[in-house]
Amino acid sequence: MKKYLKGLSLVLFLATLAFIIQNITSNYFKLETLTWGILIGMAWVNLVGTSKKYDCGIAFCQKKMLKTGIVLLGFKMSAEGIKTLGIKSIFIVILYVILATSLAIIFQRILKVNKKTAMLIGLGSSICGASAVVALSDSIEAKKEDTAVAVSVVSLLGAIGVMGYTFIFKLYPMNQIHYGLWSGLTLHGVAHAIAAAGAGGAVAKEMGTMIKLIRVLMLVPVSLLLSKIFGVKEKSAKLPGYVLGFCITTAIGLSGFLPSNIVDLLLKISDFLILLAMTGLGLSVDFKNIKNEIGSAITHGAIIFGILSCIGFVLTMMI
Repeated sequence: MKKYLKGLSLVLFLATLAFIIQNITSNYFKLETLTWGILIGMAWVNLVGTSKKYDCGIAFCQKKMLKTGIVLLGFKMSAEGIKTLGIKSIFIVILYVILATSLAIIFQRILKVNKKTAMLIGLGSSICGASAVVALSDSIEAKKEDTAVAVSVVSLLGAIGVMGYTFIFKLYPMNQIHYGLWSGLTLHGVAHAIAAAGAGGAVAKEMGTMIKLIRVLMLVPVSLLLSKIFGVKEKSAKLPGYVLGFCITTAIGLSGFLPSNIVDLLLKISDFLILLAMTGLGLSVDFKNIKNEIGSAITHGAIIFGILSCIGFVLTMMI
């Protein structure tokens, strides 16, 4: 437990700071606490820095607390929200993954990016960010360097996307359902999608979470397909356990079995855990680690993100 304490303490301190700043500035500058958490985390790691002794605690917040927060978020899902998505959302997600992968290949050739790095950036952009990059790297037998570059690129672009989408919503408010679906369909990681969608309100957050988790479901079929294409045996990715957990809590929430005060408490815990995860996410965006990838890899990822964001906006209008 000791190895986690320093990192956990730092994340808790910065998350509390994010909460305080959001309260102070809310009357003048509309920015969500989750976005403040990412910004403060990024500022801290790049201006103050952290040593390796903080890594375990920060990683724990990024992974375990985020997953727990997502599972608890299932209690908030509504039958109306699930009905809104419908079966066509699955086909739209499949189309989105195909488009993202195709764009990654096309621009890899134009920009002369390493083939496997480009493929991983495309997969991270279309499925679930850094988690997809790591999960699928074995399926294409990518080198560690390829994986590291792709993780850095999608993490940075995802964090920028959260801030960009939040500002867009504040400047040009749109329908919560469409904004949530747009965030969930086009932003890189699960954390990025939830943070951005949350800025649009409760309905937007619900929509963003559900369609993002449909994207996560693509991990298994995509990994099996890639393993076959690249001739890699026994390297398929497994479906994350938190997706099943989310489905279970959603079913419990829809059943009305739990009293409303208990559900409210669980949702507050979920919000708190996700805030810690967002702050930890900010602490992982160290510009020193990506200084050698500022060129073609980031350009590649940014172009894909820009095109997919526009296409995704149109696709969400069809749901």
